[in-house]
Amino acid sequence: MKTRWFHLVLVSCLSFSFGQALAQTGYQVSYHESAGNPGNLNLESDFHSIGWDTLAFPQKGSAAWFGPFSVPVDWQLLDRKVNRFWVSPNGLVTFCQPEAQPPAPVQLLPAPSLPDSTIACFWDGINPQPTRDVVLMKIFGQAPRRQWWIKWQVYGKEPVQRTLTSLVLEEHTQRLYLVDQYGSARAENLQTIVGLQISQEEATLANATPTGLQSFVVSRFDNHYYQLEPLKNLSLQESPVSRSHFPSPIDPAEAYLLPDRKAAIPQDPRNRK
Repeated sequence: MKTRWFHLVLVSCLSFSFGQALAQTGYQVSYHESAGNPGNLNLESDFHSIGWDTLAFPQKGSAAWFGPFSVPVDWQLLDRKVNRFWVSPNGLVTFCQPEAQPPAPVQLLPAPSLPDSTIACFWDGINPQPTRDVVLMKIFGQAPRRQWWIKWQVYGKEPVQRTLTSLVLEEHTQRLYLVDQYGSARAENLQTIVGLQISQEEATLANATPTGLQSFVVSRFDNHYYQLEPLKNLSLQESPVSRSHFPSPIDPAEAYLLPDRKAAIPQDPRNRK
């Protein structure tokens, strides 16, 4: 198992001081190769679906929002408790009521056509098979240490026939995990978006460029995942951009702001040697 860390700091709205903004919107992001399922609460095989609740089926030829559904665990996003969510078959979950259908083609975050508080879990256009593809949900563990899984099962994404990805929301840590479980032939060539849209002007991206899937075996043991850790969970005693806050020796300057949007974009951690 390989784990690569990098530190991500997002500069927030002008109405907050830097310290306040950091508490609200900062994350430490890491990429975990062949690490299995995060936390080892979900010990099921990747394609297991017995006991899962169905959230959505694809609309043939297009994506759509399904919901609202009740949030089944004690969950806060950016220090705000959320009670309802919507899901899209193309890899999106939002906690704000959508006013329009998900955009096509996909866009780098922040995307003006997405609602605030939206998570992109390998977001991409889909080639759906309505009799096969499904979005599922299940809770693992006991309160207050539960994991809430949302799984996109068997979705085709051009030019890939089958993919399997999951979003995991961990109750006691408020972490987000975005799990790459399986992709059939050519899945490494996909151009998916992984991250969190805070608003139409702010976002946290887990990778610098759109990414393909890297898990090609139907086994939970080879699953890869991105982990988004709220900075409030960390014991930071000095400046958040200090080198001492990087678990591996990388340059803090590698996390930078795009000039035309307020999204902190790190280099792709999978390419770090």
